[in-house]
Amino acid sequence: QNPLPTLRRQAPRSPSPPPSSPPPTSMSPASPASVISPITREHGQVDAQNPYVLKEAGNDAMRARDWKRGMHMFTLAIDMITNDNQPTDAAGWFALDVKSKGVLHVLCSNRSLAHLNLGDNIAATQDAEACCQARPGFAKGHQRLLAALAAADAPLEERREACARGRRACPTSTELSDAQAALDTEAGVGPEEVMGEGEAAALAAQLASTRLIADDPSHGQHAIAAGDLGSALALGAYGEVQDLTEAERYLRIGAEGGDVGAQRNLGMLLLQSERAAEAATYLRLAHGQGDEEAGATLDALRREADGLREQAIFKLRALATNGDARARAMLEQLEAESKAEQGTLC
Repeated sequence: QNPLPTLRRQAPRSPSPPPSSPPPTSMSPASPASVISPITREHGQVDAQNPYVLKEAGNDAMRARDWKRGMHMFTLAIDMITNDNQPTDAAGWFALDVKSKGVLHVLCSNRSLAHLNLGDNIAATQDAEACCQARPGFAKGHQRLLAALAAADAPLEERREACARGRRACPTSTELSDAQAALDTEAGVGPEEVMGEGEAAALAAQLASTRLIADDPSHGQHAIAAGDLGSALALGAYGEVQDLTEAERYLRIGAEGGDVGAQRNLGMLLLQSERAAEAATYLRLAHGQGDEEAGATLDALRREADGLREQAIFKLRALATNGDARARAMLEQLEAESKAEQGTLC
């Protein structure tokens, strides 16, 4: 049994990781000036200065199956975040995504889907690549890339390599695991053949570099590297021997340094160690930076706590009915606390 089944993290990143494929000079189908006019006419109430609002407007358009309008909204938001000067490498995309508090990678993912529905497979692939570079641990971005490559009739080996890259970034993604199995079957090979010797050697060298940076507090990517190394140690991934003590130490460095993945994974590790209260603290930090998995875990914890509370109240009521004075007092205290909590809700 995997001791840490819900923890996920991207493969270790080098200080200036190369892009999987060179990002386009301009991914935008049109400049903001050329799309503001029709958007303004159709959405006069949209705040065109807020990328998050534009993202939500684009999502509304996508739900209405208006792919073109959704693509325009996402384009405005992306151009606003990048200041019409899109990054030329993975490190640049990653830095901008952090600065945007995780909005940029979602915009790239959503615009990739819009392009795919509009039949522009090249643009869909470019946006999906940008999404994967901005947030390597976002499984949906890798799924978008696979969908775009399939629509573009990309060679089987290219699709297998893209899927293997996604699986190393998101080792617990069931969807990517299933996709890899399907691609391996199509290629007539086993999963052990996905990573060649050269690629394995490159990954080992990158992990060694990550460890050096994780142990160097003066390095600008110290927190990110510590989070990556801690995640690898927690899972026993990328050739590292599983060491939960060292994993927690490195994850704390990353989490305290503001790395959202380290915050989420430290929370998951602490949950496995039955330290729920401390785990919730780090999960809230990750959720506050836009991490959806951390938010979902917090919701699950709340539901579990509510269920346990209801069970406790049921037992106390049964005891109180039978004349147990201590149970009656505890029940009154719980009811008073519940009323106090309701009084503080907005």
